[in-house]
Amino acid sequence: MNDFSRAQQYIQFFTEVLKLNKLTNAPTEQHRIYYNQINLFLSHHALLSAAQVIDLLSTPSKPFTEQDLKNLVDTNKAFFVTAPNFAGYEGYPAFQFDIYKRHVKPILEPIIEQVSKYYFDWDIVLWLGSYFGDLNSSAIEAIDNPKQHYLLIQLAKNIENECL
Repeated sequence: MNDFSRAQQYIQFFTEVLKLNKLTNAPTEQHRIYYNQINLFLSHHALLSAAQVIDLLSTPSKPFTEQDLKNLVDTNKAFFVTAPNFAGYEGYPAFQFDIYKRHVKPILEPIIEQVSKYYFDWDIVLWLGSYFGDLNSSAIEAIDNPKQHYLLIQLAKNIENECL
């Protein structure tokens, strides 16, 4: 891919998908890094459409609805990002779901509640995907380790200090 078409991808992603209309014609280095971090995340983690999440969380005895999904998001039990591969629609990072028990991992609620005060959309995913020395892993990896949940919640509570 040449530099011109890559620049066009950045511009389209930031202006049309993320609705960030304050771009000049040339994307900045910061935009390029952000775009590359999103693509790196997507190369290792799946995004689910709303329909896929509804299917995943539905059981034969209790169908899961769009309203149920909206309630999960509104109560910080789950979150979505603006999904480039869904033409700007909601994409739900798959790591937040327990596919065997068919529910959202409960540890996410206190984390999302804190992190969403300061970050939104892809910033939340990139924060969760960042390496934390205290955890010796990313927050995404620590979500599945109950021994690290307390520390993970503390890191989320301390996010205010990062943003000052």
